Amino acid sequence: MAGTVAPDLRYVLPADGNRGWRSRLLAHLRRLGPASRRNRFLAVLADDGLRRHAEGARPEVVIFAVVDGRLRGCAEVHATAGSQGRSAEIALSVEDSHQNRGIGQALLKAALKQCRHHHLDPVWVAYLPGNLPLRHLIDEAGFVEMPSVDPLYREARYRSVPPVLRIWRACVLVAGWMFEGLWTLFGGACKARG
Repeated sequence: MAGTVAPDLRYVLPADGNRGWRSRLLAHLRRLGPASRRNRFLAVLADDGLRRHAEGARPEVVIFAVVDGRLRGCAEVHATAGSQGRSAEIALSVEDSHQNRGIGQALLKAALKQCRHHHLDPVWVAYLPGNLPLRHLIDEAGFVEMPSVDPLYREARYRSVPPVLRIWRACVLVAGWMFEGLWTLFGGACKARG
């Protein structure tokens, strides 16, 4: 590792109408080398493809990693709605000159925190089989590789709350509400008689 840095993380919520993030994202993506572009998009994109992505992306949250006053990395959290609720895909990119310095790890941790904050679960990451640095990061974070029918890329899933604990938590909440309702109903009646 070339030396760990602590990036300044800057959060953007595109839904708030902040438009300047698109030009910053595009400038960052253009500074990625061919291998980094391929790792980010699962294919090599020319500048025109990067522009289309920056103009058309609809992320829930964008996190910029700034080092020495310059944007060097980015995490995009893309939310999707499905039968199980809202889930998300996290896409990471770090400029070639700043890779292997802890920026990707900081971005991934921040993106997972934002997913929890926005109630996005499960969370997905798609990656190329040869992207070992990303594979290492997601393994450390607790992602689990999913079976793949496509040999060209892999997907890993992260679930902040296991399904069994989700059910248990829902039961506890319902039981708590029921108890509170019964207490209000009968507890007040008992006090009135007393």
